[in-house]
Amino acid sequence: MKLLFLLYVNYIRPVTSWFFYSIFKITFIKEGGLDDMFELPIENFNRIMKNLSYRYKIDPLCGLIDYTIKDPNYFFSFKNEFNILYGRDCDDFAHAWLQYAKENEIPASKIYVMDKFKPWKAHVFTVMYIGNKITVCDYDLGPCLDDMEDVIFHIRKVYKYKNIIWCYGETYGP
Repeated sequence: MKLLFLLYVNYIRPVTSWFFYSIFKITFIKEGGLDDMFELPIENFNRIMKNLSYRYKIDPLCGLIDYTIKDPNYFFSFKNEFNILYGRDCDDFAHAWLQYAKENEIPASKIYVMDKFKPWKAHVFTVMYIGNKITVCDYDLGPCLDDMEDVIFHIRKVYKYKNIIWCYGETYGP
């Protein structure tokens, strides 16, 4: 199961996500000027992310058509709220946090997790390496922990995973 998970995360999902995003982005309304969100102090950026988490929206067909919104001018836009092809789910939040980390030169990684026997319970989040701590960036800023074992324990507890498997996704920094 771990091998299938790694194949999906590293080879299949990048292609399908790019494909669906390329198709659906023509229906998005581009608001413009929202890419400067990444210049905000982390507390202000977190406040915006926390507000957006209440506007979570699953990707089309209950997530079967899964793609990551790469352009902040779409992710942060409120003009797309009623577009049925527009989603804003965990991978979109994880990408926004990773983009924030890149823009602010903070080492970070996307982390993919799932319950081994329930693949429909997959989840994506970002961790940022600040000082000698690992900060969990799920939909908003989470706890600062000592190591990845603590991070996985935290996620297992929050999402009630019994048999968790995980892997690193896109990474920025050392």
